[in-house]
Amino acid sequence: MLFEWFPSRAAACLNPMLTGYSGLLQTDGYICYTSWLNDEKHATEKEAITHAGCWAHVRRKFYESGDSISRKIVKLIAKLYRTETQLRTNPQLDRVTTRQEKSRPELDKIKAILDREQPRHLPQSNVGKAIHYALECWSSLTCYLEHGTLGIDNNLVENAIRPTAIGKKNFLFFGSPESGQTSAIIYSIIETCRKLDINPSEYLHEVLKALPTMMQAKAVDWTPARWKARQQKSTA
Repeated sequence: MLFEWFPSRAAACLNPMLTGYSGLLQTDGYICYTSWLNDEKHATEKEAITHAGCWAHVRRKFYESGDSISRKIVKLIAKLYRTETQLRTNPQLDRVTTRQEKSRPELDKIKAILDREQPRHLPQSNVGKAIHYALECWSSLTCYLEHGTLGIDNNLVENAIRPTAIGKKNFLFFGSPESGQTSAIIYSIIETCRKLDINPSEYLHEVLKALPTMMQAKAVDWTPARWKARQQKSTA
């Protein structure tokens, strides 16, 4: 789990992370991602990156809207998630094949409703905004059908950044850009420990004890993953 800190939310902040990257990229619908990928300066990166969207964000917008059309779409989205639950509990199933058979028909139904209902709702109404958001992201929202390694949503990231959302409401300011980056490093360590089911307190206790005499070449051996491997080996 890697956190980066920037003083703004501008699309240019993606330059150091995505320049030269090729492969799958799954995000929410924040405009900076599409702005960066559509920028002519990044035409090469756009061709090399497959951008996938997040159905959890789409569902939230329709759930909060609460009208009859939104409830119908939420029910159809629930069917998409039931297919994902089936894939998690039956890992022998081919994810692409199963999604094509079960999820694509539901997606076609959702798309038909969105296309039909968009002209009937004011653009600034809650349901109008939800429909526009879904249609604007449609190609990225259906990308997961073709790539078995993708999830249906970005919830792993959403869960990892939740402590930062709580934190920024409590302490408001970092004080300086250097403090912001230090915070990102600490979040990266703690959330990686959580991801690997490591007690952060135990890990940090050993790392901080070893740090004063640690050679720089040995630092790589103290990543959470390698520390956990040593712990498991010593107790085997």
